[in-house]
Amino acid sequence: MNLRTCKPLESPKVFSAKRPFSNFAFRDKHFPHCEPVGRILSQARRLEFKSIVMEKIPSVGFSKDDDQELKKANVEFVKSELFRLTFFKKTFRQPDGTKRCRDEDFLGYVILKGNEFQNNVKRWIVFESVIFPPRHDNNFTHSKKSYDVRSGAKIFKVKGNLYCQQNGITNVCAHVALRTVISAIVPSGDISYREMNRILEKAGKPHETGNGLSKEQMKVVLGHKKIGFFEFFQKETAVIPYQKYLYGSIEMGYPALLGFKLKRSGDQIERHIIPVLGHTFNEDTWVPNAESGYFSIGKDTRYVPSEAWVSTYICHDDNFGSNFCIPRLYIGQGSEKEIEEVYALGTLPKNCLCDPIEAEAVAVDYLYSIVPKMTANIEWVKRLKAAVEKSWVVLRPVLMTGEKYVAHLSKAR
Repeated sequence: MNLRTCKPLESPKVFSAKRPFSNFAFRDKHFPHCEPVGRILSQARRLEFKSIVMEKIPSVGFSKDDDQELKKANVEFVKSELFRLTFFKKTFRQPDGTKRCRDEDFLGYVILKGNEFQNNVKRWIVFESVIFPPRHDNNFTHSKKSYDVRSGAKIFKVKGNLYCQQNGITNVCAHVALRTVISAIVPSGDISYREMNRILEKAGKPHETGNGLSKEQMKVVLGHKKIGFFEFFQKETAVIPYQKYLYGSIEMGYPALLGFKLKRSGDQIERHIIPVLGHTFNEDTWVPNAESGYFSIGKDTRYVPSEAWVSTYICHDDNFGSNFCIPRLYIGQGSEKEIEEVYALGTLPKNCLCDPIEAEAVAVDYLYSIVPKMTANIEWVKRLKAAVEKSWVVLRPVLMTGEKYVAHLSKAR
């Protein structure tokens, strides 16, 4: 039994989202101090939601595991309370109104979990949520998954990327980022925090309550789930910008991780990591023409990565919410006074023989080797030679099998 499809404990409540309905008032009344749910409600409003169904649900599946982990941690955890909110484009007033809705009317869901501790301390978190990605035409997320979600008596489907918020005790930002990434790749579509912690314990690298996960621990979890990866770590100026690692992964249809360490005074160190799921791509952007957006493999092999046309990267941040956009050059420029270290990890199939960074290097090496030997007096050879001379060759890594590539070449004209 899972939280998305379990039956409610009591009759669902329906709220009209038509104005003057207030997202802020709704959040503050039902889920106080939970900032990310405000972001989710805002996204639902942009998608023109008309109705909200709220259901109280049992703590089952991953939530039950989470309860047990909190009890073991000796943090004065008492109990939890869960609600499932589902969003619709149609207007209805009674719970059976969902029966008249179709998947096209369903915009997504959020499951709120209230963890209660001794002395009546209660903290609401977004245990999980999936809502349709941003509506803009130039936003691309290639790693979306389809999820079944109950609302009332009917099951609906929503496609997107899982967003989760840490409890800060038995799971932290790295856990929720890994859950988002892994759920987009593995056939089962999800992984629990308990499973991650058991994987680490079995590997002799247990998670310590309240602490973050190291890069090594994250790679242990990915390796156990048979997910390949390629990584970048920067303390000083790097030859290869971290954005190429993000782009190479997400353009192949696989999510990535972006971590950073903030500069703090004294002994205070603050690290954070977020999943990166897509990008905004603007073919009319001015930067590649006005700026030297070229990438150099060697002295005479310069080219323009297609990543130069990326405006922003689409990410989740468990502190704030889902489907945010980070300006492509923000970390390292706009935030350089605050960021001390940057870490990027791209995922790819376990049996992949070449990561996208290496693929571009090999491709440009072959290209610059064969172009001088081209003698055919045809228009496209002339154009290719001119592009090479001006370093205006654009390369974009694409993931495919050798068989598919050979088939592509055989059809080329």
